[in-house]
Amino acid sequence: MLPMSWLGAPSQSDTALNEAARLLALLAALSHQTNFSVGCYCAEGSHCHRSVLKALLQEYGAKIAPLKRK
Repeated sequence: MLPMSWLGAPSQSDTALNEAARLLALLAALSHQTNFSVGCYCAEGSHCHRSVLKALLQEYGAKIAPLKRK
């Protein structure tokens, strides 16, 4: 049996990538109108998924505010 991708239908991985791209574009657009934050329980943001998400959002043109340290 041929995989669906051979028939021109998007594969599940293609669909997931398209959905992720749409979500990143939406968050990037929202960043120009409102403030929001992304958090997790990792002690250091530069060594976890937050740094990856920040880089992706920047690629999509998000407005990234400087981090305010207390």
